[in-house]
Amino acid sequence: MIAEIVELTFLALTIAIIGRALLSWFPIDPRNPIAEMLVKVTDPILSPIRSIMPRLGMFDLAPLVAIILLQVIGGIIVDKLR
Repeated sequence: MIAEIVELTFLALTIAIIGRALLSWFPIDPRNPIAEMLVKVTDPILSPIRSIMPRLGMFDLAPLVAIILLQVIGGIIVDKLR
């Protein structure tokens, strides 16, 4: 039961990061409720990664690193809970 909740939480965070990355490709008003929600949910994950990892030109690889870390950490935690 707890393992499934943790797994769904990590999945939701992964989807939120993908959504934020996709929205960054389009000219969307930053006051858009969906954009605001995605920023609030993903900033605690992406900000520390961005502070360590510089941008490569116009490419921000922080979402990719965050997704990989979420998958690895989530998999370890779920495995330990089962």
